[in-house]
Amino acid sequence: MNGTCAKGGNPVLFNSIVRRNFPPPKGVTEIKGSYEKEGPVLVDTHGKYLESPRRVAGEMNVSFIDLNKLIHDLVTGMGVENSRKLFMWIPSGQYEFCPEGKIDNTHLNIYMVDV
Repeated sequence: MNGTCAKGGNPVLFNSIVRRNFPPPKGVTEIKGSYEKEGPVLVDTHGKYLESPRRVAGEMNVSFIDLNKLIHDLVTGMGVENSRKLFMWIPSGQYEFCPEGKIDNTHLNIYMVDV
């Protein structure tokens, strides 16, 4: 950041985006990073880590964007089923490069670019 400021740039800090984490009701087991059944509430997975960029931005007097809240609100608004469209949920048999499919609640897909 110091180098950017020294060259006349304006750094902007972001925190991490929300992971799509809808824990299941009690008694449902996790399978390959996801659940066979998901619950209705999006739950944070980052904890205090989210506050570090905000604190540093305040200390350095630079802009901060709470990207976690923006994506949290988007995912919550879309709901459990529809929010899968934003992440790397690949049905089995859809692509040759991933014949068994994939469930990834961390990484966004190309659809998110349009959102």
